[in-house]
Amino acid sequence: MDIKGPNKGGVLGDIREYMGDPWAFVNDCHEKYGHRVKLRMLHQRAYLLSHADDIMAILQEKPDSFVKGRTFKKLKLLLGEGLITSEGEMWKKQNRLMRPVFGLKHMYNLVPSIQQIITDHCQWKDQSTVNIHSEMNELTLKIIARTLFAMDLSKEAPTFLKDVEFMMHFLIKRVRTLASPPMWMPLPSHREFFAARARFDGLIESLLQQRRQKDAIASNDLLQILMDAKDEDGQSMSDQQIRDEIITILMAGHETITNSMAWAMIELAKHPEYQERLAQESQTFWLDGKLQEASFNKVNLHLAVMDEGMRLWPPVWAFMRQAGKNVNVNGLELKKGDIVFLMPFFAQRSKDFWQDPLSFRPERFLAGEREKVKAGAYFPFGLGPRMCIGKIFAQVEAKLILSNLCSQYKWALPSPEKQTVEAGITLRATNNIHLRVTQR
Repeated sequence: MDIKGPNKGGVLGDIREYMGDPWAFVNDCHEKYGHRVKLRMLHQRAYLLSHADDIMAILQEKPDSFVKGRTFKKLKLLLGEGLITSEGEMWKKQNRLMRPVFGLKHMYNLVPSIQQIITDHCQWKDQSTVNIHSEMNELTLKIIARTLFAMDLSKEAPTFLKDVEFMMHFLIKRVRTLASPPMWMPLPSHREFFAARARFDGLIESLLQQRRQKDAIASNDLLQILMDAKDEDGQSMSDQQIRDEIITILMAGHETITNSMAWAMIELAKHPEYQERLAQESQTFWLDGKLQEASFNKVNLHLAVMDEGMRLWPPVWAFMRQAGKNVNVNGLELKKGDIVFLMPFFAQRSKDFWQDPLSFRPERFLAGEREKVKAGAYFPFGLGPRMCIGKIFAQVEAKLILSNLCSQYKWALPSPEKQTVEAGITLRATNNIHLRVTQR
């Protein structure tokens, strides 16, 4: 099958343009060549794929034919052998041990804590202007730390967020650099990375020591599950493995939900009519201060708004896989070692799969309509066996935040601009992030 692409010559092929500005490069490729683009990265073949059928084939139908690839090996510098970077039997074991805590039943036990954190954090003055990304960044960190690990990061939050920001940008730069200097070299950036990582590791070590004290209060959070977990041979998880899973969840879960919430708030600022509908719907979620699970959990506008926000602005804009063996994907013959970049941003904005794809229309995800979405055309959480383990957690958290904010505030963009983004591992808004809030 003949697939077109930039077809750059020389030793480097297309890698120079890709490494220079990946976001501009992939957008240009998609515009010129469509859903299948062939690239050459040095000696290696790579493909940009955004057709729903190809995405389904790789993530859902033939997941065992693919591995995470080289990029994820570089992430191990921070994430170790957590769920995102681990492979094979190790990943299966860790996934099996951790999945129960992310179920819906356990999530509802966390609702009172999440509600209190949102109420305490979102104390905005009438007619004030807030940086919605910064606000969501700190709020979601507090939620995930308190509910999953019983950690109160009120004092540590500024330093922790600064460290997270630096470490993520450091890793992204290494991923996008052809020849990164070895980490043993005493460069200032290396020393800063190791110092930030050491601060995090020290925090986790202290947390484990506190939990193991005789007078420690029993907890039913993820940390306790990790500490109590045993494999088939009765072996407990090592402290290093517990650390890897905690940093993975904090980094991955926190960053993605932060951006998802910021994007939803930006879109709602542009479409205030949905703010009013959300405020009305949120009243059905509560009775005498207790969450009404039937109303909250069904397909509703809160969920549709979040889904539509993630359709337009998927927090993870590219999923990378590498063929672990020769495999045929809908006529595309992939050889072992070939790299594929699965592109939700293009699949989820394509007129081939969506009507009026560039418009914010949450109705497309309400009951009766969401069933019509083509399989593989919407995958902000991934698909198949490696779908994000935190999907339910993210959905419940997002709906609670939206419900609280829409009940208390209205918000608008003081001076809307054409949207710009920063495409790191996640897709972050770089403007339209200052919102003027009005108390209801």
